[in-house]
Amino acid sequence: MESDVITLTDDEFEQNTYLIKFKNQNILIDAGISIEKIKSVIDINKINKIILTHGHYDHIRTAIFFDKSKIYAHFNEKIVLESPAYNLSSFFKNHIIISGINYLKGNLIKMDNDIEVFHTPGHTSGSIIVKIGNNLFTGDTLFYDSIGRTDLPTGNEKKLNESLEIFLNFDKDTIIYPGHGRNAKLKEVFKRNEYLHTYYQK
Repeated sequence: MESDVITLTDDEFEQNTYLIKFKNQNILIDAGISIEKIKSVIDINKINKIILTHGHYDHIRTAIFFDKSKIYAHFNEKIVLESPAYNLSSFFKNHIIISGINYLKGNLIKMDNDIEVFHTPGHTSGSIIVKIGNNLFTGDTLFYDSIGRTDLPTGNEKKLNESLEIFLNFDKDTIIYPGHGRNAKLKEVFKRNEYLHTYYQK
């Protein structure tokens, strides 16, 4: 199933927010870009779902502008989303608490059949990646040439390294869209990303 992807990149954190048009739905992956920039490409009332790959400030700042019933995150991320200290918004003197949203449980969650959410703890305890069509939105779990840091609240280096093994299960022509940086086919990422070298020959 094909999908159209619009990438909106924030100037301050270079964070990528994605708008995906898929099967008559408008899906927003992460909500870190300014609301004005989102409004420049779509009427926000026409966005059907907002899926948060994790709860850090640079990925959730715009979530407060949306109906909570449209927002989804992993249950294990609840502690991050509801704590300004854990989601780092207090560090930027912008105390954000995201609560009352839809929480997903489990390691693999299927939404509307063709949207798959995979729990990939490590960057944070409730980090996820989202597969929509042939596109994989990897948040801060996997970048083109690196991975997310693990020294922030609920981060865990061992768990992130274990989570990286999930990328062995996807077709290498799958395109990754990370939370920061450029998109690329997974087969190119396996060659370029030193954190995936361990798995490249498998």
